[in-house]
Amino acid sequence: MRIRDIFKIALHNLRYNFSRTALTVIIVAIVSSLIMTICLFGTTFYRNVIDVNKMFFGMDGTEYTFTGRIEEIGGREVGTGVSEEEILSLEESVKKYAHIVNRMSVNGDLGDARVDKYIVAGNSGVPQNAADVNNWLNAGDWMDFDADDMEFACFSMYNLSTEGLFYEGRGWTPADADGSGIWMSLEMIERLEQHGLNLQIGDVVTLAAVKDVTTGFEAAGGAFTLEGVFYSDKLKVNDFDNYRIPLCILSAKAAKAALGELFTVRSVSMRYYPSEKDYDYNAIYADMSRFTKEVNEKFAANVSDGEKIPRFSCSFIDTMRMATLACMLVMGVVVFLAAIILFLSVGSVANTVIISVDKDRKFIGLLKALGLRQRGVTRIVTCQSLCMIVAGVAIGVSVLFLSKIVVISVIDSLITAIAGVPLTFRVAVNIPVLLPVLTAAAFFAAAFVFSRGSLQKIAKQDVIGTINEVA
Repeated sequence: MRIRDIFKIALHNLRYNFSRTALTVIIVAIVSSLIMTICLFGTTFYRNVIDVNKMFFGMDGTEYTFTGRIEEIGGREVGTGVSEEEILSLEESVKKYAHIVNRMSVNGDLGDARVDKYIVAGNSGVPQNAADVNNWLNAGDWMDFDADDMEFACFSMYNLSTEGLFYEGRGWTPADADGSGIWMSLEMIERLEQHGLNLQIGDVVTLAAVKDVTTGFEAAGGAFTLEGVFYSDKLKVNDFDNYRIPLCILSAKAAKAALGELFTVRSVSMRYYPSEKDYDYNAIYADMSRFTKEVNEKFAANVSDGEKIPRFSCSFIDTMRMATLACMLVMGVVVFLAAIILFLSVGSVANTVIISVDKDRKFIGLLKALGLRQRGVTRIVTCQSLCMIVAGVAIGVSVLFLSKIVVISVIDSLITAIAGVPLTFRVAVNIPVLLPVLTAAAFFAAAFVFSRGSLQKIAKQDVIGTINEVA
């Protein structure tokens, strides 16, 4: 039997059993609209969470962090910092991915800080004992501050734009990687003026690290030339940039040479901000993933409590990993709920199909008497089921469009709660073309499985017996 004939017979049966057909279509419409709304919630949540993270990446970029080595010494874990050899090896990897690194610096401190401090003063020389420190401090032309106020830059990888950044003086160049220049913020200069130290470009200042002034004495330092004064707020790329703004910037190599053992590199930090205009997000994300993977393969992971902890991380990769995990959790719940609703309701659809076929047993018997085979009966019933499910899903799609406003409101609230800030864009809700198709396919497959046994039993019945039974 041709497909056109099967379709005509199926439509005839549907019209003949209009009340049952209408009931089945209504059930499918209600259930499919509910299933598609739940699925739309999941797909919309996924898409908008990813879009929100892309938006924040475009504004805030990402930070890479290479942590120091943790070793077990005397039965306890001790951080030994990042060695000079590791920094050099890391720089080689950074050169390969220089297009996704804007600036590179090291985070240093003075070790076990008790009364530790950094001091910047005039060209007074490095104090040799506690009395020198006290005399230096009493002179007034000094200023102490924490390591967090310093940025020890790797100038060979410090590619931050300097346009409009400087109040006076010059910017940094790769040649400053081994130099003894120092750059101070305008805020730092103003603070030093309040302490009686008036600096001009080209003046020499002393940077010293002093440790245990009260119970002992250790100090180291060196002379640095003031090369430029920058606007600290100009280092902030945008309002979403939470990166700490330093008071002073100098070469990490020069700081290590001057401060020696008192200067410990705890970690290496890098920042990347995408271009303000067009950029290939997928390509950049792929490069960040490769960069992170290659560095972690290059350096052995730290081990803490038996767990391996990679030493190199990318903040945006970590954020996207968490966002993807959250989205997968939401999608899993969505699929689970949709499946439950489908299987709770598909029985009604299958029973309606079986009842409809059972009522048409005389007609089916006549068709079989005219030569219709068992496969033909199954095809007619299948066509009837498909027509009812497609009609129901089509109505369900119309209901789905009406529910978009509710979905938008719920998604907006959830994403705002996750992001922690009000969204600056409208939540996008697009109904995927495949959603109604997959819903109809799932309905059809489930209904076919549920009614398959009964349909085969009806299709196999003897022709004469079927006609006599319903005559």
